[in-house]
Amino acid sequence: MNLRGYLKLAQAPFQMRLAYRTAVLLDCLGVILRIYLLKVFWTAVYGGGGAVEGINLPMMVTYATLASIQGIVTTSYVHWGMQRRVRDGSIVIDLIRPYGFLRSLLASSVGNSFLADGPVAVFALAVSLLFINLQPPASLAAGLAYLASLILAIAVGFFLYVLVGLVAFWTLELFGFNNIFEFLSLFLSGGLIPLWFLPPWVRRIAELLPFQSLAHLPLSIYIGKIEGAAIWMALLKQVAWIGVLSAIVWLIWKAAERKVIVQGG
Repeated sequence: MNLRGYLKLAQAPFQMRLAYRTAVLLDCLGVILRIYLLKVFWTAVYGGGGAVEGINLPMMVTYATLASIQGIVTTSYVHWGMQRRVRDGSIVIDLIRPYGFLRSLLASSVGNSFLADGPVAVFALAVSLLFINLQPPASLAAGLAYLASLILAIAVGFFLYVLVGLVAFWTLELFGFNNIFEFLSLFLSGGLIPLWFLPPWVRRIAELLPFQSLAHLPLSIYIGKIEGAAIWMALLKQVAWIGVLSAIVWLIWKAAERKVIVQGG
């Protein structure tokens, strides 16, 4: 398939959003409500006190707000499509079509993050600014590095969700496994509670896993918790995880292809 074909696949999620506008609006309202409740929660936790781990209340509210907003674009749903194809057998058709199946998933995920979920995230952020005093980036360099880190976070999220989807080739059902993954992803990424506030042993475990690339690293750069040369190290860590995860995905995919052949007799 040429580039034009993959662009068509990237446009499909946006067209689906247009078809289900009410559901999209409800998703926006859900994110906005979450941001408001997180503001109330962290305001109560700080209780007028000073900074904790170098993070004051405005910085914490900014962190929680951006974590909710960027979670819209870093979350991929490719695994549910993979499960459906495996269960109904249509995955066999994908294997004989004139395009790479994994590349088609990537095109669809890119369209989902930037064309479909991107406007949703911008709208939710714009509404949130009515009741959130969002802090600017720690510096211009931090703002640019944050955008780069966010793009890398989207890539890491894609490969993680593809790995979850590949489990369907052996289990045919992802519900339980996905629940475990979502909990670990939310908790160990720093998307729910910043990793600085976790016990040291939990933080050390999180630093050995790719989940922190989804929220903790980009947001730490934004608020200035990671600065200077440490920014480059954080970006390199995300790039390294993309390389590792893409290699793992490719190896498991090759095993999954043989699994499909066995299932088909």
